[in-house]
Amino acid sequence: AQLKLQETLQRIVNEGSGGLICIII
Repeated sequence: AQLKLQETLQRIVNEGSGGLICIII
């Protein structure tokens, strides 16, 4: 699970904060 989270975080950084907000919601 932690590995997947790290991958998602990296993807968010690449896409920008817009992706982060989408994931949070």
